[in-house]
Amino acid sequence: LDHAEASRIKIVETGVAKSAPQELELELNPPPPEPVEPVEGEEGAEGEGMVAEPDAEAAPAEGEEGEKLKDPEEEEDDDDDLEEEEEEEPEPEPEEDEDEEDEDDDEDKEPPPPPTVEECQAKVDKAKKVLKKASKAVRKLTKKLKLQVEVTEKETSQRELVVAKVLSVKEPAIDELRLMFRTPHATYRALKCLLYILGKEPSSFDNWTKCREYLNTELFDNLQEFDATLDRNMVHWKGVRACMKDLKADVLQSEAVVGDLLRIFILYTKKVAKACAAQRETEAALKLAEEKKLIEIAAVEVVQKGLDEALEREAAENPPPEEEEEGEGEEGEGGGEDED
Repeated sequence: LDHAEASRIKIVETGVAKSAPQELELELNPPPPEPVEPVEGEEGAEGEGMVAEPDAEAAPAEGEEGEKLKDPEEEEDDDDDLEEEEEEEPEPEPEEDEDEEDEDDDEDKEPPPPPTVEECQAKVDKAKKVLKKASKAVRKLTKKLKLQVEVTEKETSQRELVVAKVLSVKEPAIDELRLMFRTPHATYRALKCLLYILGKEPSSFDNWTKCREYLNTELFDNLQEFDATLDRNMVHWKGVRACMKDLKADVLQSEAVVGDLLRIFILYTKKVAKACAAQRETEAALKLAEEKKLIEIAAVEVVQKGLDEALEREAAENPPPEEEEEGEGEEGEGGGEDED
């Protein structure tokens, strides 16, 4: 409590100390006296027509007082009015008149004249030229497809012979390879190529011991049933390429009966797959070319119809001159003979 009372007394003394200099200043410099308004009818010593000038330090003008004493609510109202005026800006009028004028102009314009015979003939010539080009592309692709079909049939027949040869040595090949406890490196690589093509898991034949487990009749049955006409799985064929690299026929023949036959089987399987893929690509291109040709044929028919109509209009506008009837001339000749 003593501490709070001491603080209050200190604050009061500070306020008194601050107000004392202000009272002393007012006593030494009192404010100027207010001006006395002149009485009506009286004239000043300076003469008639002289008006006392207002004191510069007089009370502020009415406008200034109004500005200083203006109600803040009125200021808010003025701001609201300004905002409303800004918000109520006139919207641009829609450009309906211009659109209507454009429509009127379009209606006033005369329709374009029909194409002339020369213009129609030029269109016909151009369309026929495009049609000729499309027909040429169809003929070219048809010829190419025919050759590819022949290649595919040839490669397929040769592959079938290789498959038959492999199947003919199936039993002795299985017995021979299962008795090989040491790895025949070339033959092992050829077998890995076959297992890659058939889609076997690489980890299941990553050594010769695991690979020997596939040596059975089922492996040769899968070889026979494999469809070489399908698109190649390039993930599998990546392993095939690695195993086929530098694989020699004489080394394979010296190791086992079936080794070189497997190499030949892989080569013809690849040839058949590539030939079939090229054939399918050409067939798709030929189909598109034939569709384009049909479109160009329809285009030629349309422009030809326009040319026929132009010829009919020209004939109607410029009819041929009428020929004199032969009967009248014959009658005139006959009358002359009678007179003779």
